Amino acid sequence: MKKNKALLIYQDALKLKDKPGLQNKTQMEVLLKKSISLDKNLKEAKLLLAHIYIYFLRKFSESIEIYNEVLDQVDENDNMNYISCQNGLGLAHSFRGFSKDSIKDYHSSISYLNKTHDYLISHQKTSKPYLTQCLNWLGVSYLGAGDYNSAIKTLDVALSVEDKNGQNQGNKSNKTNNVNKEDEKNGALSKLLEENNVFTNYVIGNCHDHVGNFEKAIDILTRVKTYYEKNNNVFWLKNTLAVLGSTYYKRDMYYESVQQLNIFYKHKGIETEFHTESLAKLCYMLSMVKTGEDIDKRDRDNFMKKCEKDLINGTYEHYFFLFELTSKITFLQTAHNKVQKIINHLSHDKKTIFSKCPIPLKIIRAFNE
Repeated sequence: MKKNKALLIYQDALKLKDKPGLQNKTQMEVLLKKSISLDKNLKEAKLLLAHIYIYFLRKFSESIEIYNEVLDQVDENDNMNYISCQNGLGLAHSFRGFSKDSIKDYHSSISYLNKTHDYLISHQKTSKPYLTQCLNWLGVSYLGAGDYNSAIKTLDVALSVEDKNGQNQGNKSNKTNNVNKEDEKNGALSKLLEENNVFTNYVIGNCHDHVGNFEKAIDILTRVKTYYEKNNNVFWLKNTLAVLGSTYYKRDMYYESVQQLNIFYKHKGIETEFHTESLAKLCYMLSMVKTGEDIDKRDRDNFMKKCEKDLINGTYEHYFFLFELTSKITFLQTAHNKVQKIINHLSHDKKTIFSKCPIPLKIIRAFNE
């Protein structure tokens, strides 16, 4: 009796999945928790709850706990639930790594997503967009862990998968005579593939920026920016502009940095993570100083206080830029600590590569002086 009721409640929650709004997702959480309390073996309810925790409610630790519970329940024949858990754990650790600036989480994510990747490759019938998502987030986790070369290699593979997806989709579109629903479905999938491709390039641009391939980063990120402008995706446009402004600053092209970041500030109505907002502000202020322009001291001091309060997931670059702007040794110490955390989790050869990247190298030299 309880199992039947649990299933009905789960189905009620499932009906809300595609409805927009945080309120619907919160209602789903309530229903799914109730369903699970009635039937602790209802894996579908647990997996859906973990999904909304990751993508909507940002409860990453809770989602990790659920995926581990489901892993304990599945057997060798339950392949899709097994791989859903491995993939979910990879994504949850990657997102938590970003939100907490946790190197350990990024390495956990790499481990889980590599397991997902190996499974997907061994099952030829697996959805290629699912493989692309896995490769993209594996690249993101390598980026977060400071292993930029592995990130670029992984993301290049993702691009090749996306290209094959696009070719296959084009062939299907040419062969079909069923114009209405089939074309609509093909169009939606083509758009998804295109968006995946752009996101992959966005992360690749970030990687080239970190290793000091600034010209390549600028070329890639400029193309990404053009796509987001054309499609009026302001959130990701702002993210791209922040990185592009940072790349121009590191390339000593200060006027170009200011130009990109002025576009960033034209879109004040759309907020991004403080991680992004602070990177843009730092590079804007530093570039203005380098071009001989005055910056408002009160504005700068207020921004410093906000960074000290809200920059929970600040990277070594954030704190080094803060040091450059203020000459405060505490910011340099924090930047150096973050560099050392990354180095401590890398293999010997990868430590050497990371330490020679432009900003880590500057941080190590400035700290040792």
